[in-house]
Amino acid sequence: MGRTQRGWLNEPRNLAAYLARWRCVLHREEIGQEFGMGKNSTVGSIVTGTAKQRIQNRQLRKRVDKISQKFDMCQAKAGPFANVSGY
Repeated sequence: MGRTQRGWLNEPRNLAAYLARWRCVLHREEIGQEFGMGKNSTVGSIVTGTAKQRIQNRQLRKRVDKISQKFDMCQAKAGPFANVSGY
């Protein structure tokens, strides 16, 4: 993890927020509540910044793609109605 102007870069949290936004299609408000972030703009900045880093950083892109593939495998095993209550 590297150092930023405001402190330590929290890559695991940033990746989790990014994936929650794009893979789980959660709203910024929901993500902010789950991760204890005070402002929706903080979530937006993290998601946007992580998306930019993903484009520029090959290693980060590989990590995100690997996690996304695991999401796909879990969804395939669970079936199409796994998230529907009553099934």
